[in-house]
Amino acid sequence: MKKIQLLLFILFCSTLLKAQKIEPILCVENCGAAVLINNEPIMALVEYRDEKPKMTFFNLKKKKVMQRFNCILPENKIAHIIPCDDGMLYLITQKENNEQGPPFFDAIYGFNYKTDQLKLYYKEEAEVYLPRSANAVHTKLVLYRGTFSKQPLIFNTETLAFEPFSDDESLRMLFSTDDGDKYIVFKTTEYRADDTVPVYVMKKDGTMSETVGIYDSRMTLSTNEEENRLPGVTITNPQYNWVIQAFNCSGLPLSGFGIATRPGLAKIYNQFANLYDISELTSATGSFVIAKAKTTLFVYAIQK
Repeated sequence: MKKIQLLLFILFCSTLLKAQKIEPILCVENCGAAVLINNEPIMALVEYRDEKPKMTFFNLKKKKVMQRFNCILPENKIAHIIPCDDGMLYLITQKENNEQGPPFFDAIYGFNYKTDQLKLYYKEEAEVYLPRSANAVHTKLVLYRGTFSKQPLIFNTETLAFEPFSDDESLRMLFSTDDGDKYIVFKTTEYRADDTVPVYVMKKDGTMSETVGIYDSRMTLSTNEEENRLPGVTITNPQYNWVIQAFNCSGLPLSGFGIATRPGLAKIYNQFANLYDISELTSATGSFVIAKAKTTLFVYAIQK
């Protein structure tokens, strides 16, 4: 009898937990680009104080400012912040498009938080559209330009120059990861009629594995919970199970978070506070998620 009562109590608690909203642990107003530092409870962000951008570090465990820096940041808007293994924070800036189209890629700066100094590493003179997102694979900056349209731009912070991604014109990057210094890739020539495609793991030297799984790009958003589907990776080789976690932390929406933040599904997926304010997922690790709404950032603590 006691075992049955204990089981019922556990089920009751579980139901309560599922019904509760996930409240943000931190809200920051008047800010721009932000990123989580890998394996650290630290968020780096551009904070606007007296209308001037300042680099700020937040301690997410203590939920307060860790350090504000005095360095004068670039005049052009900072679109992406990339923590790199060389100890630098790389800032990708954007410039206006006079034709009112997507902004152009402007420059790459390196911010040294130890010395509170900024240095210009690269200036883009051509009219290149701003990369959608950016990541680091140890000492290489990966500027993502779209899943199917173009290969990413790879900037080597050691040579301070761009290098080719692949000679195979059909090869595209799904995402990059510091887990093993790898790129998760697919070939446009292998894209199937059911919107799935085999995926491979490519090392930075260009060598590729055998097929490790399948990427399903289909997305279905419905008020019927069972019909919902977000893009995701299914791994067929158990040695590469780490790819799924890397996918979730690559800047693509965590599946539950992605569905919960879609307008129209709040009645079923009303799990996150500020649901209608959230417009994009800015950064994610195994412990934290940053969601953005215009100039406000919401930081959530999530379980691994």
